[in-house]
Amino acid sequence: TAEPVRMRPIPNAFYDWPIYTSGQTFPVEWVVSNFGDAPVSNEELTWRLLDGRKVVAEGSSSDVDAPVGHVGRIGLAEIALPHVTKPLKATVEISLTGGKWSNSWDLWIFPEVQERADLGQKLAASEGLHDLLASRYRDVVRIGSPGAQDARVLIADSDGDAIVGALEKGKKVLCLSVPPQVSIGVQARLGNWIWTEQAGTAIEADHPAFGDFPNEAFLNQPWFRLMSHAAKLTPGGPVNNAEKLMFGNGSAGYFACVFEANSGNGSVLVSGLDLTSETHRNMPESAYLLDQMIRYVASDGFSPTGSVAPSIFQGFATLATLRRLSGFDRTVETVPPQSSSYGSGLFGVLPAHYVRQTDGEGTLTWRTKPLAESDINDDGEAVFRWAASTGWFSEPEGGFFTLFLNGRELLEFDVSTETATWQMPDQLGVLSYDVLGFTREDRQDTVGIMKLTLPAGTVSVGESVELGVQGSDSSSRRFFMLYEVP
Repeated sequence: TAEPVRMRPIPNAFYDWPIYTSGQTFPVEWVVSNFGDAPVSNEELTWRLLDGRKVVAEGSSSDVDAPVGHVGRIGLAEIALPHVTKPLKATVEISLTGGKWSNSWDLWIFPEVQERADLGQKLAASEGLHDLLASRYRDVVRIGSPGAQDARVLIADSDGDAIVGALEKGKKVLCLSVPPQVSIGVQARLGNWIWTEQAGTAIEADHPAFGDFPNEAFLNQPWFRLMSHAAKLTPGGPVNNAEKLMFGNGSAGYFACVFEANSGNGSVLVSGLDLTSETHRNMPESAYLLDQMIRYVASDGFSPTGSVAPSIFQGFATLATLRRLSGFDRTVETVPPQSSSYGSGLFGVLPAHYVRQTDGEGTLTWRTKPLAESDINDDGEAVFRWAASTGWFSEPEGGFFTLFLNGRELLEFDVSTETATWQMPDQLGVLSYDVLGFTREDRQDTVGIMKLTLPAGTVSVGESVELGVQGSDSSSRRFFMLYEVP
C-alpha cells in the first residue's frame, strides 16, 4: 500500500513586491499554514536576510502558536535593507522549530539613483526625455538646441527625424521606443494559463548592454514590470538582421524586446521596455537599467554587429503626422460592433473599426476634429484626412461602400489596391485614397490616407462633422477600416 501523504506546517511571507531601493525598509508579514497533524505550540520563528551565505540582518519571535488548520499571521517585521552600489539579489529566509520547517524568497535591492552623474560627455535628449535625464546626468541638452550638434550620443523616444539625422551623421543612438511599424505589445501577466502575447522570453546573458542589471537570462521579477513592447519578427522583416539581445515568443509570433544594430553611418540600441513612463521611471529596476543602457551606448564598447535600415525609424514621424490629421476624433457607433487592433504597415498596430460588404446592415460612424485653418486649401475648400485600410481583395467583387456626411449620403467608393478618387455626378464632395502600402505579406489589404474635400463654405473653421460608412448587401467580406491614432 502507498504511504500516506504527510502534510506539515508551511511558513510564508506576505509583502508587496520583491524589489526595493538601497536603504529602504522592507515590511513583511510572517504567516503560517498549518496543514500538519499536530499543532505548532510555543515555537520560535527566526528570519534572516542573506547575501549569499552572509547574514545581512536577522531576527526572531517566540511563543508562536498555530493550531491544526490555522492559516494566519504569526508575526511582523520591518527589515532595514543594506546600502548597495550595484544590484543585490538577496534571500529572505524564515524557519520554525530550529529550521525543521522553513521557506525562502528572492529579494532584489537596487542602488539609489544618482543625481547629476558625470558621464564625461554631452548627451542630446528628445523633448519628452530631457527633463528626466537632465535631473540624473550633467551636460544634457535638448535635440534641436545649438549644443546638441556636439553630442555624440542621442537618447530619444519617438523623434524619428532626429534619430535618422543622428544615424546619418555617424552618431550613437539609444532609442527607447520600438518603431511603430513593427511594434507589438508583450506585457507579462501572472496567473494566465492561455497563450498570451508573451509566453516566453530569453535574454542574452552577460551582455554589456544590461551592465550590472540582475540578468539571469530569463524573465525573472526584475524584468517583469518592464515588459511593454517589442519588434515583431517576420521572415525578411526590417529587424531580422539586428542583433537580438532580448527575444521571445507569444500569440503574435516571435519578437525582440531589445536589439542593437549598425544603421546608416551610426549605430543604435533599441529598447521596447518601459523605462521612462510616468508610472515606471522611478521604479528601482527601470531607473537602473536605463542608466546601464545609457552608459553602454556612450562607451567605446558599443559596437553592434547587426544592421537595420535608418528608414525604419521614420515610422515615428509618420505616427506623429497621423496625430495631426483632422478626419478622426472619436467613434460614434459601429453596427454590428466590429473593432480590433490591426497592423497598418508603416503606422504600426493600431486600434481599428471596420464594416464589410456583407448584408447592407454594417455601419461605422465617427466624429472629426474641429476644422483648423491649416485644413483649408488654396481654393477655400475644407479638407478632412484620416488613416484607413481597405481589403480582402480575393473576396467577391461588385460591392461598394456609401460615405455619409452629417447623415446625408455623399458618394460611393470601394476597396482599392492603388491610389484612387471617387465623386458622385450630382455631388461636390471628393474622396481620395492615397495608398501607401500593404498591411500583409499576401497583399490582401492596402493602407493609406483618405482625404475628403468639401466645397468652400460647407464647413467653417472650428466646426466638426459626422462621417459614416455603410457596406453594401453583396455577400462579400471586403472591408473598409478606420484607424484610431492614440
